[in-house]
This record gives sequence, structure tokens and C-alpha cells, in this order.
Amino acid sequence: GTLAERIRAGGAGVPAFFTATGYGTLIQKGGSPIKYNKDGTIAIASEPRE
Repeated sequence: GTLAERIRAGGAGVPAFFTATGYGTLIQKGGSPIKYNKDGTIAIASEPRE
């Protein structure tokens, strides 16, 4: 995952890299979950930021 890539990049001298963490999710769009259903899905989400 991301930790392994950070270690590999550090060893290779790469100062920064891109990870797709959060891509295509509510977090990417500027919102956040407020309440979850028992099965782990989002029941109530905040309005996305502008």
C-alpha cells in the first residue's frame, strides 16, 4: 500500500509521489460522512464544498 510506496520512494530518492487514495469518493468531492448504516454504507452525508 501507501506505506510500502513511501519506503520504496524514499530509498529511490523520489521526493513525492501520487496515490489514488480517496479518488472517486465523497472525500474527493469535499463532503464527509455524517452517519453510517449498520452495513457500513453512508446513511447521511454532508453537502460537498464549493
